[in-house]
Formats: sequence, C-alpha cells, structure tokens
Amino acid sequence: MAKIEMRIQIPEFKTEDRSTYSRGSPVYSPAVGPKGSFQCRLSVYPAGTSLAKHRIPLSAFVEVLPPESISEWSCEGVKVSISLLSQKGEVPRTKSETFTFSNKTKDRGWHDLFPGDDNWHLWAYMGSDGEFWLRAEVENLPFLEARSGNSTLEPFRHLDFSQELAVITFRLPGGQLFFDQRLLMARSEYFQRMLTSDEWAESRSKEVDFSDDGRVTLKNLSAILRFILTDVFETEDLETSMSVREVADRFCITSLVERVDVELKEMLSEENVLQILSAIHGSSGELQTACWKMLESDGNILANAPEDTLNALIARNPSLARKLIVFGWGSKAKRARHQ
Repeated sequence: MAKIEMRIQIPEFKTEDRSTYSRGSPVYSPAVGPKGSFQCRLSVYPAGTSLAKHRIPLSAFVEVLPPESISEWSCEGVKVSISLLSQKGEVPRTKSETFTFSNKTKDRGWHDLFPGDDNWHLWAYMGSDGEFWLRAEVENLPFLEARSGNSTLEPFRHLDFSQELAVITFRLPGGQLFFDQRLLMARSEYFQRMLTSDEWAESRSKEVDFSDDGRVTLKNLSAILRFILTDVFETEDLETSMSVREVADRFCITSLVERVDVELKEMLSEENVLQILSAIHGSSGELQTACWKMLESDGNILANAPEDTLNALIARNPSLARKLIVFGWGSKAKRARHQ
C-alpha cells in the first residue's frame, strides 16, 4: 500500500451541559478523515475520567479509527493538539504532545486536559449552560491507499464484463433514462436488492417505474447516474442539491449523500438553514451539526422565519417541528436569563 502522511482537523465540538454527565461518561465527536484510511474523533469526558485529579476535571482524547481492512496496526510519531475554546473572549488553551497509536492503544490524550494554575480558571472556558467547546488537530497520521485504487469506484473492480449487457429502463415523468444494470448494482445496495431478488418485478422486467413518484425526476436521476459513472457531482442550486441528496439516500448511495452534504454546508445560510435542516433531519454528521450551531448562534432565525417556510417544515417533518418548538422555548429562556 502507498503511504503518505496527512493532517486531520476535527472541527469545533460542543459538549452538552457538564452537570448532566457523571464521572467516566464520554461523548464523541463525528469521525473525520478519508474513507478507506485512518480517521479520527474526539472522545470527551465533561466530568472527567476516574483518573482525573483536578477539582474541576475535564478529560479529552483523540481516538484513531483504522480502516476495516486492517486489524494489526501502529502509527508512530503522531502529533495531537487539543484546544479548549472560550465563548467569553478568552484566548484558546491548547495542549500538544506526540503519541504512538496502535490497535492496542487507539486513544491518546489527557485525563486532566488542563489542570489549571494561578493565572486562569477552567470556569472561564465553560459556556453559560455548562458546556465546553473543543477542537483538535492530528498530524503525521498515515494515509493508506490501495495499489488498485481505494475510492468510491472500488466496487467496479469486481464487475464481470463477460456477462451479457442488461439495460435498465427508468420510466419517469416526462421521459425515460437507460443505464447498465451491472454499474447500477455495483454502486447501490437498493438496486442490487431490487434487481437480484425474485420478489421484485423489476428483476424480471428490467424496468423501474418512477412515473408516479414525484421525488424522482429526469434531472436528479441524471445527476445520480452521472455520479455513478464519474464520481463527480456538480452543484447547480439548493433545490436540485437537496433533491439529489434525498433520492441518493433512498438509493443507498452513501458516497453521493456525503458529497452533497459538503456542497450544502458551503451553501448554508440563515435564509436556508431551516430548509436544509428539514431535508437532512434524522441523519448525522457535520452538516446537521452546522445547522443547529447556526440556530443556536442567533435565536432570531427561528423567530423571524417566513410562515410558508414553517408550514412546509411542519408538513414535511413533524418530529423536527416538535424539536424546534422545544429548542425555541429553550433559547427564549436562555436570553431571559442573560438579560
């Protein structure tokens, strides 16, 4: 395997109210890093581990997650930096050290992230609701790439081109699309099940009828089929991107969902945050975290949302609507306490 060194930045990660955690109770940030290689995440103990000694304990570690393909591994000379951020204007506090990670020791860090001294206090870095904000950076972690090319195109390696070509016909409102069944099954678990099971009529007819399904259109399905062939997705506009994401998620094309999420995060604004959150609610990852963080930063976003936006959100996602109501009351109570 080819090996190069990489640096991974773990975005800002917020714990909940510190008082809700007991000693030794961890919370984890989303994992970041390239697929098929080493990834990282923060494991934070807001009330400290059992080995923490400071009177206001805070423990934090970086955990290295290896690719599923290897069981025995070791990464030496990996530099880890964990920063404690302040929401009160204090200078960030950073702690750094070089560690060795392995399958026997996957997480390294500090039981007392900052034991404190005469010049500063941990309370100054705790939010008004008892939370902490942390950020981490990991350097000199190996990047693994298989010689055969470890990418989202990897499933194509196992295609048997001696098989007779089978064309799948998609019937859609306004027209038809045609695609190679082998390529489709290689990139989508949804179509793999559909086209190999006798329980599905599509496996016999080689036709998939979306003519009465308003969610699948010529435009978004064309974008999905182009991605299957080229591994490229080009953002056109917010509506198209969310439409492609919804259908790609339904078709179990995870790599495209993740790609669209990156684009949507770049497009995220106060004007569209509720629209995006409604489309992705129930998923996990950086995009959903960014949406909630934006709402937390400005309580007026929800209060000033247009009525048609709120009506559409309630109709599309009642569970999110209930969560936003609770969130809105909580934000109102926080502002009242601060005033």
